[in-house]
Amino acid sequence: MIDFHTHILPNVDDGSKDMETSLAMIKKEIADGVDTIVLTPHIKYSDKRFLKKKDIDKFFDEFYSKVSFFNITLLLGSEIYYTENLLEKLIQGEIKTLNDSNYILIEFNPFYENCDIENVLFDLKANGFKTIIAHPERYNYINAEKILNYKEQGALIQIDSASLFGSFGKQAKKISHLCFKKNLVDLISSDCHNINSRYPNLKETKELIIKKYGMKIAEQIFEINANNIKKEILKIKNFSNK
Repeated sequence: MIDFHTHILPNVDDGSKDMETSLAMIKKEIADGVDTIVLTPHIKYSDKRFLKKKDIDKFFDEFYSKVSFFNITLLLGSEIYYTENLLEKLIQGEIKTLNDSNYILIEFNPFYENCDIENVLFDLKANGFKTIIAHPERYNYINAEKILNYKEQGALIQIDSASLFGSFGKQAKKISHLCFKKNLVDLISSDCHNINSRYPNLKETKELIIKKYGMKIAEQIFEINANNIKKEILKIKNFSNK
């Protein structure tokens, strides 16, 4: 399995706070059957903090030198919080994309729809970017119809595993399962932040999906979709202008 959305890189955002936690999180991923982890720290952690691509690359290089003994593939990206100048920064190569490909993991404001998301997706696609929307089931203003609209704009939909278990409330759980029933889900990721409350849990999540929706759906999401995207982000590395 591949975990495309994680906060395992230590001391950069609200995820892992130290190397010990990161090591424990990687061990849990391996125990769950994960063979590839994409590290996606928040690049906009607060109004005063913006992680530049070169800074994230430096943090990753230092981290990788300490964990390279693990039998697992580690790739670097970021979780991008939407701002009005996002497209400009992407074109200029200032933002870390998934493995420096044209794939981006983007998070919109979870509390209110502060932009025309369909128009944002259109502009990103027109400029060659492939957008993965992070956990839309957790946005207060979201319903299945809007998620379908995003997919029709070419976006991929990533659901947080914890949403399926109700960890983010009844509404997020309801929407996440509705997305499965309507075949709107492209990826499931752990969005893990630590080893206690928001821990890697793809094994139990896959078991839940098999039980509720069948092996075919589980294989499509955890194997076929995930591996196709992995191949893409490995194949088209160095897409953006840097």
